Amino acid sequence: GSPFGAFAFKGLMLITLSIILFGLIVRGAGLAIALPVLVILSSFASIQFRWKYSLALAAGLTIFCILVFLKGLGVPLPILGSWFGG
Repeated sequence: GSPFGAFAFKGLMLITLSIILFGLIVRGAGLAIALPVLVILSSFASIQFRWKYSLALAAGLTIFCILVFLKGLGVPLPILGSWFGG
């Protein structure tokens, strides 16, 4: 078979760090802050990273998750956390 490519340590570390950071800040910062941080930091793992697309994806996913998880399912997470007066 064909040989495997190089292992992407940078991508693995960025995605892992973004998930850990999300878990640490979601209660204090709220979903509206923690989720864009997660998406943008995870986007850095891609070799095709572009700010415009990452910001658009972060905004879209944040709105979607607020509507589905907080409003639709009633998950008890703050939209803006105590760090931002929420």
